[in-house]
Amino acid sequence: MPEEGSQMKEQQEQQELTVLIYFASDNPLAPLVVSELKAIKDAGFQEDTTVLCLYDPMEKDAPTQLLDVNFKRRKAKGTFIGDGADPYVRNMTEDEVDPAEFTPAMHVTVDPSATVTAFESLRSFIEFALQKRPARNYMLILLGHGMIVGNDTFLPDGDTDSAITLKQLKKLCEMFSRDNQTSLRLLGLHSCSMSSIEVAYELKGKADYMLATQGTMFVNGWPYRQLLKKTFNQVKDAPVDYDELIGKLYYLCLYNFTDFMTAGYSCDIALCSLYPENFERLKKPLQDLVTVLKKGLTPGVSIVKDLILLAHWDAQSFWSENYTDLWDFCACLAKRCNDAKTGPEIIALCKAVQDALAPENKRGNPGGIVRYADNFGTEYQFARGLSIYFPWCKPLDDRRATVNSELDFNEATQRQASRRTILENYKEYDFTSEFGDESSWFSFLRTYWDDTRRVPRYEPRDAFYNTIKRDLDLSEDAAEHVYKTAERTFNNGVLKRTPELKKTPDVGTDCTCPTIKNYPTRRDSDRNVRQFSITPGALGAFLPPKEGENVEQ
Repeated sequence: MPEEGSQMKEQQEQQELTVLIYFASDNPLAPLVVSELKAIKDAGFQEDTTVLCLYDPMEKDAPTQLLDVNFKRRKAKGTFIGDGADPYVRNMTEDEVDPAEFTPAMHVTVDPSATVTAFESLRSFIEFALQKRPARNYMLILLGHGMIVGNDTFLPDGDTDSAITLKQLKKLCEMFSRDNQTSLRLLGLHSCSMSSIEVAYELKGKADYMLATQGTMFVNGWPYRQLLKKTFNQVKDAPVDYDELIGKLYYLCLYNFTDFMTAGYSCDIALCSLYPENFERLKKPLQDLVTVLKKGLTPGVSIVKDLILLAHWDAQSFWSENYTDLWDFCACLAKRCNDAKTGPEIIALCKAVQDALAPENKRGNPGGIVRYADNFGTEYQFARGLSIYFPWCKPLDDRRATVNSELDFNEATQRQASRRTILENYKEYDFTSEFGDESSWFSFLRTYWDDTRRVPRYEPRDAFYNTIKRDLDLSEDAAEHVYKTAERTFNNGVLKRTPELKKTPDVGTDCTCPTIKNYPTRRDSDRNVRQFSITPGALGAFLPPKEGENVEQ
């Protein structure tokens, strides 16, 4: 027996790749995840690749499952990729990992009576993979509710009222690093609104690539069967060029997304390089841009304040106007400055930021952070890969002022998972701390919110009290008292909560808040409708197969 265990360990140490897929589906996403698990199993298996899945069902008393997909078949047959001639639908229970192999933390994670936070659950999954299924390279795919920036409630778990913060996500990705070198080739964030500069900057150097979207993500948006088949075939023909492989995985997701057009949905997707040197090229231009913009916001100095507001209004936005595409904002601001024949320094700095993100007309350029970015439909037609936190006004205190709201039950997880305010979270991101107090985007936001906020209608307050006193024929004390009574009545009934904390919808669709975007329209019979848009990269999904091309691969 020891000899057999030693042989298995040696075989594991020679493994080329371990793919980890974490389904945070302890919510209404759970039924959709089952079909994805079946697709993963149906992809087949490859002798030098392990596919691990951790699945947390929604149903009460349904235990968390750790699956080593097709482990027994892989051990018996080595490699079998694709469908073959056998249409049998196999039971996932045959892939359950023997509890005798569990790490101590994994024993706790799968115990239905234990209280395990979202962070602890994912950490135990990664720890198991590193210890029990070691490989030279790893891919990590996380599926669940997203929108982490500001909220810090990634992959919320309803059982424990917990979620993963951006700082915790960084710690989890660091588990794949040794001697400042990462073995995590791809971090796939199968969640809504995760492709942001704050996330990418926090995770720089912790993985080679990040695959995510700025807007809406759908549970069945990623073709897991095809993704794994492509990966198995690449590993089979080792050595593996992971840059090439991950680029192909991007296009598989992109082309799969285009089918959502038939239901009228818009989508975007981006593949970002997380190599630290790429972010160094962004840091100085963005710091300088922030400095110039803050100066331009000074009242009465120039028209730059108006140009910034108009560029913000123009630029592609996401999730109730809370996030704005950074590349597109720079493009809109530079154009506004150029049209106004002012701000040459702003124009130059906007171009420098754009070049660091994604040089124009250079797809797949290794020097840019955004390797690929595509979209289709109407909602995200100006998306260029990475958003930035840019709401129109300072977020209110995200702690609730009242209880017994009709939203209490649905939002309990979101409310309790993050007990810090949005700005407390944002201030601690690397994207803030490493840019300096006066040249960080956070410092720009504070200046922007202060200098673009309207003066209250009734100020100063003493003068308003005199107006109440005169109009209502009250004493000075009575005037102040009646005002404060009205104010207190309103505040007691207000849910102090802003769209920044809006929970990602369970069905994976965008929020229905009204938009201020004046996007292009066209006449369609008697209707005025948004003009359709699609990137050239996404159009590739509609090209006919080349002669001799194996469409199954």
